[in-house]
This record gives sequence, C-alpha cells and structure tokens, in this order.
Amino acid sequence: MKALEGNVLIVDSATGAVSVTLPVSSNADSALIEGVPVLSDGESSDIVPVTLEDGSVAIHSVMNDASAPTSYRYTFNMDAGTRLVLDEKDGSVVALNAEGVPDFFVAAPWATDANGHPVSTSYTVEGDALVQHVQVDPSTAFPVVADPWLGIDLVSSFYWSYIANNGYKLNVNPTPFARTITGALAYQAVGEAGWSELYNKMPSTQRPRMNASAKGQYICHMGFAGFDAQWNLETWKPAKSAARWIASGCN
Repeated sequence: MKALEGNVLIVDSATGAVSVTLPVSSNADSALIEGVPVLSDGESSDIVPVTLEDGSVAIHSVMNDASAPTSYRYTFNMDAGTRLVLDEKDGSVVALNAEGVPDFFVAAPWATDANGHPVSTSYTVEGDALVQHVQVDPSTAFPVVADPWLGIDLVSSFYWSYIANNGYKLNVNPTPFARTITGALAYQAVGEAGWSELYNKMPSTQRPRMNASAKGQYICHMGFAGFDAQWNLETWKPAKSAARWIASGCN
C-alpha cells in the first residue's frame, strides 16, 4: 500500500500504481488503531486496509451487525484500455491492460463470521468497479469480515541448485498471493507475468539458465500446483506443451 488519501487507497501494480476508491464516503471517520487505518461512515461497518508482508493488500470489510450493508463497491482508476476480468469458476479477478498483460490481481472472495464459519460471498464486475456481495442469514454471527485481497508481486525469493549428471534446478518461492492463482482461468497470463518478474529479479549472469523448459514448468505450477510452498523447475527437462507439463505434474 503506497498511500491512503481520504477514501482512496493507492496500491502497487505492474505499471506503477493503481488507486481504489473504498466503499466509504470521502469524509468518513478515520482512526489509526495499532498502526492500521480504520474508516467508517457509521457504527454498522468499517473498512480496514492492511498491507501484508508480500506487498499485497487485504481490504477488510467488517460488518459489525445485521444493519450493515451487504454489498461493497471498490472503484479502480485504471489506465485506458485496462479492464477487470472475472473468473466465473473461482471468483477471482485479474486486471488486464490493452495488450492483455496483467496489471494486478484480486484473489477469490471470502468472508467469515464471528464463529469462524464461512459466509457466502461473491464478486460482480461493473465497468471499472468490483462489487463484493455478502449473503448473511439469521444464523450468521456478527461481526462478519469480508476480504478483497489485491496483489501484484508473485515471486518472494529464488535460488539455484546444481544436480549432478543433470544440471541446474531453479527453486522458486512464490508469494502467498501467487499461490491463490491455482485453478484460475487466467493462470496462463499470470504465469507469464510471474516469469517476467522472475527474469527481472534474476542477476543478469544467471538469466541464460532460464530456458523454455523452466518457463513451461513455472506456468504449469502457477495454474495447477500453486499450493506447493516451493516450485522446483528442472532446467534439464525437454521443453513440451502445456498439456504435457500438466500430465507430468509440472516437472
């Protein structure tokens, strides 16, 4: 999170920064509690943006009681040609620029009540706005926390290891946010973005080791093996099609 200006949150994106108008008025009450901003238009709900260790931002919508709104609108100020694309399968969202390159991502929606029970929730996209809908019922225990999770960094760290008689293995530690992409329809585009990020973070003397085989394994992990804490890319393996990487477990 770069800054919070009134009800506008400025967060990192692949192209620099993107601003998000939060679901509170511009003159909402604001307090800083243990270093975390809390915004509110009344007593029934609060908006609490929190920066996580990997640079992503969790925007907690806290429904304090049954009178709280059940829809929360987040409006993005994006570059011309950039659009929000909703994954109908898992509910996640990717912002794609005019060239189809991801600018930032929003993880699949979630919400829980005071007893830790999941609460039904979903996103809709309305132009440049993302709306989170929360469905409570008489059994719901308040407060309820719903959480859009925005991120851009996909690579936490990496290192090389050398395997005798084979060659170099690239060991990638994805960010927690990157691991949420598994199963999303946009995994290919996100995988390309992650590979580009990895290339840019790699020392120039090591970049020649980043071959087509390693890239194929990386993108496969992004889409189908993201829950692994570390993605091991075996550069000595022959390059093959995406379908064959999936069939072989991404290695």
